[in-house]
Amino acid sequence: MSSRDQMVQVYQLRIWIREISSQIWRHLLVRSDSTIAQLHDTLQIAFGWTDEHLHQFLIRGKPYGVWKPGGISFCDNPHQVRLRDFHFRCKERWVYEYDLTDWWQHEIRLEQILPLDPEQSYPVCLVDIKLRKTLYVKPFGDQFESKRKFRRKERGSNDFNKA
Repeated sequence: MSSRDQMVQVYQLRIWIREISSQIWRHLLVRSDSTIAQLHDTLQIAFGWTDEHLHQFLIRGKPYGVWKPGGISFCDNPHQVRLRDFHFRCKERWVYEYDLTDWWQHEIRLEQILPLDPEQSYPVCLVDIKLRKTLYVKPFGDQFESKRKFRRKERGSNDFNKA
């Protein structure tokens, strides 16, 4: 394990779409050195979207996001702002807004901070074996490469449904 990887942690996130019944949600494991741009790409793939709409993260009242023509301008470069830069605490929440005309608001909660497993590729979508869902993620090395399957980590249904 490199000295850089020793400083990296893993964030277990729970993301759900607000004001929708039945609730739509995902559990993800992402590296703390992931950027805002990488988290945006991960969420797009985890929820099965194609990045066709404007979006923004609202973290502690400040907007972050990837600029698109005709869209919102952001003060910070989303390819340089890393999740660990925020020094999130467990149970802390922030918002991801996608499709700003329909105002889909996703609440993101940091559930746990875990040690990095050097044998594991990230991001990971935690999948309940009873759901038998296959989710996809683009590799971070080349964001325009064709989609690859998320690395799935199967969990028992009791673990998966804990809030």
